[in-house]
Amino acid sequence: MDSIGKITQLENLNNTLKEEIKSLRSKIEKQVVIEKEYKESQERYRAIFEQSKFGNKIINSHRKIIEVNKTLAGMLGYLKDELEGSKILEYAHPEHRNQWMQLQDNLWKKKIPSFQIDAKLIKKNGSPLWCHVTSILFEDGNSTLGYTIIEDITERKEIEAKLEKHTTAINNELDSFIYTASHDLKAPIVNIEGLMKALINNLTTNFLIDEQSKKIFSLIGVSIEKFKSTIAHVVEISKVEKEKDDTVELVFIDKLIDEVYEVLGPLIGESPITLNKDLEIGEIRFPRETLKRIFYNLLSNAIKYSFNERNPKITITSQRQNNFIVIEVKDNGLGISENHQLKLFTMFKRFYTGVEGTGIGLYITKRIVENAGGRIEVESKLNEGSIFRIFLPENSEKANLRSENIGLKEEISDLINYQVAYEKKVEEYLKIEQQHKQSQVRFKTIFQKSLLGKKILGRDLNIQNVNDAFVAMLGYSDKNDILNRKILEFAHSDYIKDWQHLQSKLWKEEIYSFSLDTCLVKKDGTMFCCHVNSILFEDEGRKLGYTIINERKILEEK
Repeated sequence: MDSIGKITQLENLNNTLKEEIKSLRSKIEKQVVIEKEYKESQERYRAIFEQSKFGNKIINSHRKIIEVNKTLAGMLGYLKDELEGSKILEYAHPEHRNQWMQLQDNLWKKKIPSFQIDAKLIKKNGSPLWCHVTSILFEDGNSTLGYTIIEDITERKEIEAKLEKHTTAINNELDSFIYTASHDLKAPIVNIEGLMKALINNLTTNFLIDEQSKKIFSLIGVSIEKFKSTIAHVVEISKVEKEKDDTVELVFIDKLIDEVYEVLGPLIGESPITLNKDLEIGEIRFPRETLKRIFYNLLSNAIKYSFNERNPKITITSQRQNNFIVIEVKDNGLGISENHQLKLFTMFKRFYTGVEGTGIGLYITKRIVENAGGRIEVESKLNEGSIFRIFLPENSEKANLRSENIGLKEEISDLINYQVAYEKKVEEYLKIEQQHKQSQVRFKTIFQKSLLGKKILGRDLNIQNVNDAFVAMLGYSDKNDILNRKILEFAHSDYIKDWQHLQSKLWKEEIYSFSLDTCLVKKDGTMFCCHVNSILFEDEGRKLGYTIINERKILEEK
């Protein structure tokens, strides 16, 4: 090869090397940018996680705490190291543990978007801590993690307890008044009825009573009977409010339904009625006469309010849901409009004038079920029919053993999984670029999927980002209606001054965070009361404000 050929070859080689160097420099520069963005993303996440006035924790798929902030540790009175590696349910009060466990199962196994619960935790010193819990799942690399925000609501619960105690006292006084008044009225009305009969007998013996007088006496008699009936119903309601039947026994649901159906014979008459029973749960431990009364009220209503143009059809089912026995009574009758459903369980409320009734059956049924620790739901369409669902607590020993068995299986599964995990080799750390992506996904997931309202402010105090929960809180459908506006534009005039003062101190860094109870004005002009918690954090060399907004129903009630 001649000298010119060698020179050309060297030039080509040099050009290739230059391109490679350029490519390498470009990759290095990208890597530096990625490292910087990753570091800033981690710092942002750390600031929000650590500085939040709410307790924050992250759990793995075994539901073990892998990370916890100082706030939650302080709330429970532990060190962070003491909490990490444990399960949050280890600190849950026994009365809330099963429900919390069920919600966790729904989140991890059924993949529901999130769950919320008000529950008590037990602090290290043994005292209870009321808290509001919000949990979501998010993807972190090749694994799924759980993120939970825990808010101390002890003060709110104490206020609610005082209100409930005060309300109970008022209700007890009212019940006593009704019970006493109704009994005091019985004697005078019976006397009036006796005197009326004596007067009629005396007039019949000594005089001829004309038709007009007979009609008047007849109307007086009807009025007396209505008065007596009303007093009897008031006494019955008072008994339901005051008395609880604690005589629990094993009741066979199928047999009890047959007994009630037989009692309803005169009401049924010659009408062809189809009664179907599909009972997954055939027996329940419950006060027998109380359960019989529930079935009587629901079945009699299904018969009385049947649709004239079709033969009545009633279907009764039973099944187990969590720790409740759910009894469902479905009919194809007249149904109830949506407006009337809101007043369905009100005392003496009736919606069909052509049907005999007093309007207290469903009220009494609701009170009986609630006194037993259950609840009643209704689903109805006008002219199509109704479904009443009764949720009765399953307090049997069998149910308790079932819950304990589930807990033991969970513990065994955890031990096996940890043994397998321990025996595996530790995987290599993810590349920096992948870590950055995961960190960004984590932050965005926690920000967007949270059921609490969240927003980010720039130094000009304009809103730069909001999550869907906050948009919905203010009654907007598009976040663009909120972005680039100041949060104080939505504040109620009574609260602007305090909020402005705290915001100013935060941005001057005189304080590192602030919280306040305030009210915002929604798009439709109504007021929305909430609790606001704000902090500052660094993002790409600039300061931003991060705020969590939590609804406060009790402020609205005040």
